[in-house]
Amino acid sequence: MITRAVILGAGKGRPFDLGSIMNYDAVCAGPQSTAASGQGHSMSSGQLLLARQDSARWPGSFAASSAYRALSCDRGGLPVLLLAIALCPFAAAKGAETQPEIQILPSSVELPSNPKQATHLLVVLRNVTDAELREVRLSWLPEGGVKISPLTFSEQAVAAHAEVGWAFEFSQSRLDPVTGTVNLRVDYKLGSVPKVLTQSLAVKSHEAEAIDKFLDAKIETTLETLDTYHKGKIDLLLTNKLGQDVNVDIKADAPDFICFDPAQNGCKSGMLGEGASWLRSVAEKLRKLYGSGQEGGGVRSSSEAIRSGVSLKGYQSTQVPFEVGAKERVEPGKYLVTFEITLKANDGQSADRSLVKTQVVEVGVLAESTILKLLGVPSFLLLPGCLLMLTVGLLGDYGPSWFRPREKANLPEPNSTYFWLVSITVSGLMAAGFRAVFGWWYFVRYGLVDLVLVWLASVVLGAVLYAGLFLVGQELPRWLVRKRTPTKDDDAATVLRRLWWQRVGLTLERYTIKGDKSGEPVFLIKREDEKSAWVSPAISLSLPKNEKLAQEIQEATREGRLRKLANLVSKEEDIATLKTQPIEGPRLYQLAELEPTTPDRDEIVEIT
Repeated sequence: MITRAVILGAGKGRPFDLGSIMNYDAVCAGPQSTAASGQGHSMSSGQLLLARQDSARWPGSFAASSAYRALSCDRGGLPVLLLAIALCPFAAAKGAETQPEIQILPSSVELPSNPKQATHLLVVLRNVTDAELREVRLSWLPEGGVKISPLTFSEQAVAAHAEVGWAFEFSQSRLDPVTGTVNLRVDYKLGSVPKVLTQSLAVKSHEAEAIDKFLDAKIETTLETLDTYHKGKIDLLLTNKLGQDVNVDIKADAPDFICFDPAQNGCKSGMLGEGASWLRSVAEKLRKLYGSGQEGGGVRSSSEAIRSGVSLKGYQSTQVPFEVGAKERVEPGKYLVTFEITLKANDGQSADRSLVKTQVVEVGVLAESTILKLLGVPSFLLLPGCLLMLTVGLLGDYGPSWFRPREKANLPEPNSTYFWLVSITVSGLMAAGFRAVFGWWYFVRYGLVDLVLVWLASVVLGAVLYAGLFLVGQELPRWLVRKRTPTKDDDAATVLRRLWWQRVGLTLERYTIKGDKSGEPVFLIKREDEKSAWVSPAISLSLPKNEKLAQEIQEATREGRLRKLANLVSKEEDIATLKTQPIEGPRLYQLAELEPTTPDRDEIVEIT
């Protein structure tokens, strides 16, 4: 009877060579087999060589084969079998060398997106061999965008079956996302033989989570239009979506002519001071707005508002109110009021997160839109010219009778092209004059005070223009006619003044009156028309006793300075008189009643 044994694990990962076992079995069973089969068996030289080769490649296989042969050939081979089982692991260890092991905790790395934050890593080296590892050194191949900083790092020896660990800090050195692999390398010596172990580590950037996951923000307001005299309120509603408390910082920002918390920050409402007269208030406004360039008496309001450390309980909501106002001078239009909401970092999140909410606010000047709409003016820039033209038309149609011209002026209608041509031109000139005087364009940033000043200036200028173009334009000629036309009650000085207004000298046309027997001439002092004229007798000058006055009278007469002469002779009575022949004072005659003399021209003044 032949007994066969199967030994598991004899070679520790090395398979048995069943062919060799069968060969050895054949050698041992030779005589018994012969007896059974009638044939003799013996191990050939080839079978012996194969057995030796197997034992060289797989020591455990040879030991198992020997044990099997001993057990099969000899019924007392049990001790040999047990010895083979004990020797198999040592034979296997001799044929396969064990290496140290590397473990990385955690097995992969997610880098924070914030370069100032880092992730920690532990590299463990386990020496599972029976020998000491010497000159152990850890290194790595750099990966773009990854910064590696060793927290504990040194070359050291690792005893048999001992462990050693290194701590590292991984951070992101750039803003772009990182995805890659960091290759770690451990160099050591096993005995005098240098060895190398490698391990790969997957590295990638952590995907940042939006603030909407943690916090919900909404803006609620009924504010539509904001002006200097009407403030508004904007409510920011915040909802915490987390189960833990969070802290929020809020920064509100707006154009510099919009102010937050007007009551505290000095954003003045523009009301006139109590007890001040209207003129004093206007003068103060001019000084503040245009003289010093400061608003609100030097108190500048804030166009920013900050709410720090707003605390929200888990799953709770809160309301953060913001009061807004407008300064005295604004730039009308629609603007954005922005709210930057920052969720501060805490134990639940590694970095600050922020979002921005906006609210559209229309800023205007009190009553401006209503005025422009009623007048049909498209913008404040064109208001001065339109007001000037409308004032001129109003005075021409509805002014006092003594102030209106006899003939109605033909002004362009408000909806005509010529009306806008004049209005735009006048508005441009007034804007340029305003900038030359005050230093800026009034139509860019203005307030109610500017609107009132522009209105008053335009109306006054329109009235002055009306007086200059129409009243003075028609009355001046009539006034000049009155100044130049003699009357029968004029005295000598008045006649001289009439001649000065006519811009004529003392030498005048001389006539005699037909039918007059006195022989005294008359002088033509003004033609009335083609058929009539005003004539006057000669002016007799008696020099006064005052030599200086007499000398001045002579010089004025010689130089023909009529106005000065008229003033000089008016200083004393009886210096200048009109002759009483042939007529007493200026008279209106028909030219047919006058007869030229020889010479036909002579001076009207005779010094006696």
